[in-house]
Amino acid sequence: MPKNNLPTLPKLLHSFFHEWLIEQRNASQRTVLAYRDAWRLFLRFVAQRRNKSVAALTLEHLIGPDVLAFLQHIEKERRASVNTRNCRLAALRSFFSFVAEYEPRVALQCAEVLRVPFKKTTRRATRYLESAEVTAILSQPNRHTAEGQRDHALMSLLYNTGAACRRRWIFDRKMFTSSRRPMFGSWVRAAKSASRRSGRKPPIW
Repeated sequence: MPKNNLPTLPKLLHSFFHEWLIEQRNASQRTVLAYRDAWRLFLRFVAQRRNKSVAALTLEHLIGPDVLAFLQHIEKERRASVNTRNCRLAALRSFFSFVAEYEPRVALQCAEVLRVPFKKTTRRATRYLESAEVTAILSQPNRHTAEGQRDHALMSLLYNTGAACRRRWIFDRKMFTSSRRPMFGSWVRAAKSASRRSGRKPPIW
């Protein structure tokens, strides 16, 4: 199979990120940045492994054994978790799945990478607070002071809207709306946005 008329690696990466991942898949910015970081690490690893510069790498340099060695490097030398290892692999597999459809002539090479499995991880049990525990926490701020009223209002808002601690929630006046329902009076809703793709308007009671 002639190699000189295959798409170059830079062209494939550009098409993968800008055309397929962003335009066609509408991936979030967080996903795009995570995939970018994974590929930056992988290309640097392969370049060092083959004693080449990153700019000199071609698609034929990226094969299954390189992916396996990179994943081992992630876990052993960088001491990353299995979840991080699987996230890096997801970024690589996504690209080679795209390439297999974009250029079927390298489907065999892509299949070699796509056969690399994800590792099983131990899922932590979901923890939650009982109603009495939530009440005890909300009763801590001194509501006789302005600071205490502020803290109680903020804690109640985060609890009632189900805001996750691991995400960044931004509220402003424009994000609050009121509506009236039969038998329930006025309801206040807070629109939450943790990323450019998510948005909810849960009621505050």
